[in-house]
Amino acid sequence: RLQASAISNLAAFYNDTGYLTKAYEMLTYAHRKKKEVYGLDSPRLGTSSFQIATSEVQLREFDKSIATANEALVNLKKATSRYLSVEADLLYILAKAYSEKKEIERAKRLYEESEALYAEAYPTEYSREYLVLLRDYALFLAENEEEKKAIALAKKAYDYVLKNAGEDNYPIIKEMTNLSQVYYKAKDYDNAFLWANDANKYLDQKLLQANSVIDSIQTEFYRPTITQLEVQSLLRTTPNPDSLFIKTQIAKIDKAVTFLERRKTTTFNIEDINSLLTEYKSLNSISKQLYYNLYERTGASNYLDKTMSIQESGIYNRIRTQFNIRNNIRFGGIP
Repeated sequence: RLQASAISNLAAFYNDTGYLTKAYEMLTYAHRKKKEVYGLDSPRLGTSSFQIATSEVQLREFDKSIATANEALVNLKKATSRYLSVEADLLYILAKAYSEKKEIERAKRLYEESEALYAEAYPTEYSREYLVLLRDYALFLAENEEEKKAIALAKKAYDYVLKNAGEDNYPIIKEMTNLSQVYYKAKDYDNAFLWANDANKYLDQKLLQANSVIDSIQTEFYRPTITQLEVQSLLRTTPNPDSLFIKTQIAKIDKAVTFLERRKTTTFNIEDINSLLTEYKSLNSISKQLYYNLYERTGASNYLDKTMSIQESGIYNRIRTQFNIRNNIRFGGIP
């Protein structure tokens, strides 16, 4: 048991440092070891299967992930007791896999079943996994034209965190960001802006309480995404922006990029790297659009030159950041 647990922990380390295939191999090896100790209907094996299925989604092996989760569900239902949270986990990863395969109706049904089981398993105190499900499910529904339900789920997560931790707690920023994203995907750009703007104000307050550079970087973690949502929402609701408006939005994007530059100093695992690169790409895309809009309105060639330099900078940052994480891994002596 201890050996299998240790191998699973090591697999998590490999996953965080970007060795997804190695992590997957270790998870499957640990799972085989656990089978020697636990019965097939054990919730420990169910959780282990969930980890493997999650890894398979990360590797874009969606059919394998579906097979892994389905087999685990069949075995788990043979147990004398019911393990609602483990069932909910497995249904959730099935929903993710089917969503990636664009089998929307099946994914929708699985998300619904997973949410119902989480609600039954955690009627008063939500688990971290339940909150993650609510955020993902809300975004999925917003992308698939079920805006009212999407907003209701996002507000459910927000209300829970607000009620149980109050306004002065950092986890609330995840729910505020999610609400802005859901409203944006639902094409309610006014409310998307309001939630993004409130989230930025919240971060401003928290930043005043930061006691160190690391504290401030952690506080600013969601700032680029929130700023992007704020700017995009304003662009959607301002049909004929003047040059001053565009320059104001460029200043916001430039500030968000500065936060990303600072965040690179504390970014070491592959998930954070991917998030960093995605945010760079999104912010650069908006910045290019804004500078080109300025060029169209003024005819000034320096704005067109800036558009081109941002394109080159985006390519450089993607290559450089990927290079840096490989160097960090080698420096750590990982085989």
